[in-house]
Amino acid sequence: MDAVRAWLGGVTGASTNPLASKDLSLEDFVNLLERAETERGAPSSEETSAPRAHAAEISFPIAEAKEIVRKMRDDERVDPGGTPLARRRELGDRARVDELFKTHALARAIARRCAEMGRVPTSPEELAEALKAGDDGMSKEERAREARAMRGAFPSNRPCPCGSMKKFKRCCGAD
Repeated sequence: MDAVRAWLGGVTGASTNPLASKDLSLEDFVNLLERAETERGAPSSEETSAPRAHAAEISFPIAEAKEIVRKMRDDERVDPGGTPLARRRELGDRARVDELFKTHALARAIARRCAEMGRVPTSPEELAEALKAGDDGMSKEERAREARAMRGAFPSNRPCPCGSMKKFKRCCGAD
């Protein structure tokens, strides 16, 4: 929870605030990563591409993220989770591309719920409540798209977040 609050809280009050929009695009997400890193005074990604030492920080090497997004086509930027596996390998190291897409999907889900709340949740209970309330207001298509985008970030044996009552691995998480 602290990681979510710290990351989202580090960029509030700006025109690129994730709470300002119901749909956080991949380009906006990369810009937010860059801005959060700058505001934290963290070293730039050119200086180090190693993972952050502090577990509570949500980050991704900015130069690498920008390069991946630059190589993507417009339709892939709209729905990164729908990018075929072969194309992901063309964009860069597949594990890193998948990590960027998963992090974006989770941030977009949280930002969408926070936009509906109008503020950043301050406790895990508030976040859970916001996520549930956000799920209730989404169409089945939106839920399925969001669930597919979270492939790899969502436990496979849990019920699918699209509402189908199937296990995630047999529904939206199937390859």
